[in-house]
Amino acid sequence: MKVSSTKSVKSAVVKVLPNLPVRTAMVRADKLRTSASNYNEQIVVAGRKALLALMSDIYGLYFEARQSADEGAAFLGELKAKLVHVQIRKSATLAALLVRYVCVDFDDKQVSIYGRSLPAAYKAGVQPAGYVAFIENTEGGFAGLQAPGRCAPKAPTANTTAGVALVEIRAEKTVETLVVNDWGDEEEFRVLIALRNDDDTADLKNANLLDKGLSAVLTQYKADKSSRAKPAKDEAAEADKLALKAMKGELANAETEVANLQAELNLAVTQADLIRAATLRASLKVAELKLSSFKSVCKSLQASLSTPAVASLLS
Repeated sequence: MKVSSTKSVKSAVVKVLPNLPVRTAMVRADKLRTSASNYNEQIVVAGRKALLALMSDIYGLYFEARQSADEGAAFLGELKAKLVHVQIRKSATLAALLVRYVCVDFDDKQVSIYGRSLPAAYKAGVQPAGYVAFIENTEGGFAGLQAPGRCAPKAPTANTTAGVALVEIRAEKTVETLVVNDWGDEEEFRVLIALRNDDDTADLKNANLLDKGLSAVLTQYKADKSSRAKPAKDEAAEADKLALKAMKGELANAETEVANLQAELNLAVTQADLIRAATLRASLKVAELKLSSFKSVCKSLQASLSTPAVASLLS
């Protein structure tokens, strides 16, 4: 007896996807826009205001110590005794120790940034009630403050790569002439960043770079100008080089975002604001994942550009 077997053949099913309902999508987008505005107002802006209020109170205590007969020497000794479990420099200042003691979750960079605002305000003759206004009126806020006694950046000499670059930049086309009234005695140039707005205008921001950073920018300008003058020998390698430069910019932005969120989280923890702390932890986690991704991409691009073959093409 013959047994015949039949094979079933499944026909391919082509799915036709409907168009996205524009009105519904816009309603959702508008809700998200409102949520983003609420987040910025309730978390970011509120966090900055709370940080300013906390630092204002810290400055009030610092001001009283400096105004005392011993200029806070005894207070400084007590703070050092309390921080015996923390690794600190012997030359640590009253401002740094006070911020480190109060803001227990601040890292070294945060202690440095916020701590140096205290002697800067005191040297400027700021009363405790005027501390917040002093910070808000300082270009760059906390980050824009220089440590008291820091010299103005010196212009690179003409016989250096940076010096040659500065001479060449003077010959570039002038985009706009600005009024600047706060030049330092030896300050000859600054690095301004043009940030693009939604309407394609741009806001100029002072990068507030230190001496090494200023010199590095000029040196990079010189290298980029020389590179632009050479014909491209390998398009793929050039593309990787440009991608690496762009990714380094994204990486810097991601690092800044992580640092800002960490500072706000530390403040929320200090103030026992559990709800805001939970929200900030989630945002920090996302920012850290993004930062890790950017680091991985930069590492990969750097490795591809470091091979002898590619290096010779780009030389």
